[in-house]
Amino acid sequence: MIYPSAWVDGPGKADQWKALLAARAVENQMFAVGVSRADEGYIGTSCVYSPAGSALACADGTEQLLVCDIDTSGLDDARRAMPILEHRRHDLY
Repeated sequence: MIYPSAWVDGPGKADQWKALLAARAVENQMFAVGVSRADEGYIGTSCVYSPAGSALACADGTEQLLVCDIDTSGLDDARRAMPILEHRRHDLY
């Protein structure tokens, strides 16, 4: 999943952005890529997170090309460790 953003800069804002991206990766059991504007007033901290919530790559806040290899071999392990799809309640929708 790719999340484009214009995350405004400020105290703790990059930490918030990273925490939310890690959470999206874990709760959806998929790779999460956050792309943030890097010009003045924005954090520019683009990152890639694994389904386990680990940071695989993070930009330093400047405009740059961030390259990251994504290894999907661990997806099944992550989904077995937290089987969220098995917890769905089909009767609710």
